[in-house]
Amino acid sequence: MENIPETGEALVLNKVLLKPAKEVADQTQRKALFWTVCKSHGKCYKLIIDCGSTDNLVAMKMVGKLVLKKLKHPTPYRVSWLQKGHELLVNKQCEVEFHIGKYKEKVTCDIMPMEVCHILLGRPLKYDRKVIHDRVTNCYKFVKDGINHTLVPMKEEEVAETSGTEAILLGGKEFLR
Repeated sequence: MENIPETGEALVLNKVLLKPAKEVADQTQRKALFWTVCKSHGKCYKLIIDCGSTDNLVAMKMVGKLVLKKLKHPTPYRVSWLQKGHELLVNKQCEVEFHIGKYKEKVTCDIMPMEVCHILLGRPLKYDRKVIHDRVTNCYKFVKDGINHTLVPMKEEEVAETSGTEAILLGGKEFLR
C-alpha cells in the first residue's frame, strides 16, 4: 500500500535555508532528504526521515500548538550542532501520533527547537519497523500490523509550496517604498 503525503491546513513555518538554482535543477536522490507531510490532530505537519539522525525529534512549536504532554527525558543530553559553545539541553520528550495515508504511527520524540520541519524521524523508526530504504527512489518500505507500507517523498517543488512563504529579494529603496 503506497502512502502519499497528506494535504490540508498546515502550521506555518518560515523557510530558513535557500538552495542555489543550480542545485535545485539536480533531481538525483543522492543528496535528497526524505520530506513528506503527515497529519496529527487534524493538521498537516512537515516530516523528515533522516537515517543519519540518532533520535526522533519533534519541534517545540508543534508540541505547544497541539498541547502535547511533555515527559521527563530518561537520559537528558546536550546537543551542539553548528557552533561550539552553543549547547542545548534536551530534557523533555513526548509521544506524537501521526498518519500518512493509511499508515498510523505513535513515536516518542525528543523535544527540540526546530524550524526546518515539525517531526524528524531518525534511526529508531528505521530500526523498530525494520524499514528498507530504497536510495534510488528515496522511498521507505516496511510492514506494520501485517500491511505493507511504502512512504513516498514529496517532490522538491511541493516541499517549497508547503512552506507558506516565498523569498522576496528587494533593494533598500524598493523596501522603503
